Amino acid sequence: MTIQNVLERRINFIEKDKSIYFSQAEKQKFGVRFIYYISIFFLISGLLFSLLSSMNIDPFSQKWIKSGLFYCSTGIFYLKVYGYSKYLTLKKHQYSLRQIMKESSSLEKNLPKSLNKELESELNSKLSMIINTPLIAICILGGISFMWEFNFWIHFDLVVFLILSLYTLFCFHKIQRIKQINLTFINKIKLNTQQL
Repeated sequence: MTIQNVLERRINFIEKDKSIYFSQAEKQKFGVRFIYYISIFFLISGLLFSLLSSMNIDPFSQKWIKSGLFYCSTGIFYLKVYGYSKYLTLKKHQYSLRQIMKESSSLEKNLPKSLNKELESELNSKLSMIINTPLIAICILGGISFMWEFNFWIHFDLVVFLILSLYTLFCFHKIQRIKQINLTFINKIKLNTQQL
């Protein structure tokens, strides 16, 4: 497989990758970066709100029932954090690939097909779907607790903090992993094109 084919395959794979919670209508109306930063803002707000509540700091102490509406109404933004950060990361990588194709005079050297396997495997991982389940459960529980003022779970705020913390770490780890895979790939391609 030539370098040209490897690059084209990677670009096509990125274009076909769709984030689960990504909407073309949102992209056109608001812009991906705007929604991404709003999602980050709500995720950090949720972390702070639940942490302060679990530490019994006034006026946050014993207020998790009233905060249920906050978790319910902003839950969709939590779910977008990974999808949108992945989208922005891949688009940046795609731009780099196109630049290499433009700047390299010859891309006929053969490379193994396996160069794309690592990224394809990472993007095909179903772990992001599994990690979203507790987030959805939190949003539903928060909404139910707010509407009916249930007081059955006095440590709800601590659970929210722990789950949002784990989700934040997951997003950071996955994005860093994708960036590292892309950087290694770019370096290998540049090394091979320079040797031509």
